[in-house]
Amino acid sequence: MTQGAPDDVGSVRALLFDLGGVVIELDFKRAFRVWAERASRDPAELGGRFGFDEAYKQHERGDLDAAAYFTALRRNLGLRLSDDDIVSGWNDIHIAPVPGMAALLSAASQRFPLYGACQPF
Repeated sequence: MTQGAPDDVGSVRALLFDLGGVVIELDFKRAFRVWAERASRDPAELGGRFGFDEAYKQHERGDLDAAAYFTALRRNLGLRLSDDDIVSGWNDIHIAPVPGMAALLSAASQRFPLYGACQPF
C-alpha cells in the first residue's frame, strides 16, 4: 500500500484528479508559439527560458494570483505581452483527453464522486 493511502477502498470518499497532464494532455510548446507570434520572438527561445519555477509552483498552489504570476512569467521570458495574450497562449496548451482516461473516469464515477482541479486564469 502506498504511504498515506487508505487501508481499504471503503474509506475513500471521493477521487480528486489534476486535470492538466493527468486527465487532459498538455503541450506547452503551443503556448510558446502563441506568445512568440504575438511578441515577434522565436518559440524555441521562449521554451528554453520557461520553467516550473517558484512563481509557477506558488501559482499552482494558489499562493500567487494570476496577475502576479503573469508578471513573473513576462520577466522570465523577457516578454511584453498583455495578460490577455498570456491567457490566450496558456489556454492553447490543452490538447485532448489522455488516452483511456474517459473509460477510467466513467468506471470510477460508478463508485466515487469525482472532482477535478486546475488553476484557472
